[in-house]
Amino acid sequence: MERETEKLLEEVNAGIKMAVDSIHEILPSVKDEKLRQEMVTFLEEHQKLGDETHAELLRFGTDGKKPNPIAKGMSWIKTEIKLTMDDSDDNAAGLIAEGCDMGIRSLAKYVNEHPGASDRAIELAGRLARLEERLCDRMRRFMTRHL
Repeated sequence: MERETEKLLEEVNAGIKMAVDSIHEILPSVKDEKLRQEMVTFLEEHQKLGDETHAELLRFGTDGKKPNPIAKGMSWIKTEIKLTMDDSDDNAAGLIAEGCDMGIRSLAKYVNEHPGASDRAIELAGRLARLEERLCDRMRRFMTRHL
């Protein structure tokens, strides 16, 4: 159970780091103050959840792991290209929403891969998934071509 818990916590923590990095990367291109404030609010929420997850990891004697460098690099390239081609707030919100969707799918996969993880680790994964869902919903409000 301990190994399953540690692995799930590492994935949750890496996902939080990826989200924080993505928000930091996109924030400079945001022009609308309301959108900027939404992103900052969710950045702070991710950082708080990251602190909780990191504290849990420290109990296992590990500092966690970094996001997959290939995934991080691909995300950075995609973001840079898309923002270079279209630096609109609509596009910035869409990039964040896409990242949220990918994060939610990854979390579901990791929870299923580590069924023996502790209730606390599963709860943190669930909280991150709900945070990502809320962020995605908020970003849709800034997208001009939303459903």
